[in-house]
Amino acid sequence: MWQLATAMAEIAIRRRGPEGLPDSSFLVLFLLALHTLLVLLAGITLTDGLTVAFLVEFVAHTSLFFAFVFAVQSLFRVERRYRQTMCAMLGAGIVIQLAFLPVAIGAVALGVDMRGESFIAFSIPFDLWSIFIAASILARSLGQPLLVGFMLEILFVLTSLYVGQLIAPSADLVAVEAV
Repeated sequence: MWQLATAMAEIAIRRRGPEGLPDSSFLVLFLLALHTLLVLLAGITLTDGLTVAFLVEFVAHTSLFFAFVFAVQSLFRVERRYRQTMCAMLGAGIVIQLAFLPVAIGAVALGVDMRGESFIAFSIPFDLWSIFIAASILARSLGQPLLVGFMLEILFVLTSLYVGQLIAPSADLVAVEAV
């Protein structure tokens, strides 16, 4: 377990790629459950509670994320790397979430408005980190330059934001979570 956590941390700081991870459906499901638990705990802790709109948007975002990665890998004919890529994406996302959690809890303790500009300033570096790592993982799993990974990740983020606005049009855009 410690080796897996170390591997995820190394992926989150771009020292390792998804190719070294096991090709395991169980691991994907485990990391998805851990990711979901962290997101839901953060939603409960940092906001007034979970809403149906939040849950629906989370499920839609997660489903879109899995489908997008599969579609991109199918396009590049590297579907065999799908489970490894998803493990890397979810694991790196968990590491980034765990790094962000103390910052968010500190902001709540200081009375920072979670929907205000000051909180967005706290979250932007983590959002950019998440996008950068996701682009790096995509590029490595596809065997393409990092620029291709960035283009694909930006396409995913924009699509995800659009779908989020379709599902919850009245919700403000606070932060982008690229997993």
